[in-house]
Amino acid sequence: MSDYGDDETFKGSSSSSSSSGVSHMVSSHAVGAASGYSVDPVRELGLELEQKQYNTRLLALTKPEKYAEERQREFNKMVAAVTKAYNTSYQGFTDAGMPHEMAKSYALASANTAKQVRRQILETLYPSGANIIGNMATVRDSETSVAHLQGLGGGMAPPARRRAAPRRRAAPRRRR
Repeated sequence: MSDYGDDETFKGSSSSSSSSGVSHMVSSHAVGAASGYSVDPVRELGLELEQKQYNTRLLALTKPEKYAEERQREFNKMVAAVTKAYNTSYQGFTDAGMPHEMAKSYALASANTAKQVRRQILETLYPSGANIIGNMATVRDSETSVAHLQGLGGGMAPPARRRAAPRRRAAPRRRR
């Protein structure tokens, strides 16, 4: 049992911070909660993010198809945000009287900024390397693993090292 009550309150994080149990409970006990200002230490210390990332890696390991679908949905959100940023910026710049090429250049810069922000969110929630976890498990469980190739457990001794032949000394030079 923890200081804040039942250990059952800290379960896997869900999509909203208030339904995770800990965030809601701890924020109500946070410094200054009575004054209307509260800090969520779970979120501020990165524990909520850590739990979400763990759940994502677990999903990639156990249900790679579902992980891929969720990552694709988040990628589509990124595409929509980039398109909206470009269109809004381009329209604003052309309405201001900018020539097409200049408005396009500034709009692309705006879209690139939106892309960088959304890419960071995408990689934080659904890292592109998380699918490697499933591949590693497959390799580990396969019959062609390294241990199998080395004789079921790698018990083979490494090959003996050969010593180099001793160097011959050059014959002394004759004097003339």
